[in-house]
Amino acid sequence: MLFEPQTYLINGAARTVWRNLGYGFLEKIYENALQIELQEAGLSVETQSPIKVHYRGRETERLLQNYDAWHDKPLWPNPRR
Repeated sequence: MLFEPQTYLINGAARTVWRNLGYGFLEKIYENALQIELQEAGLSVETQSPIKVHYRGRETERLLQNYDAWHDKPLWPNPRR
């Protein structure tokens, strides 16, 4: 298997949202729909999580990370934790 099973689950959820909504909505509509799909697939989902960005030891800005999803462990590294 090339990728972890969760990768296929997330990709499938995104494709389901696209198939059902099509194009033309604001990003927030797709974000909410994807959150629903991921939760129904059994993932814990946190959206618009703030992350700190540092440069040379100083905080430059706080950005919003779109998604943080996990089963028993995070699916990708999270710099906030």
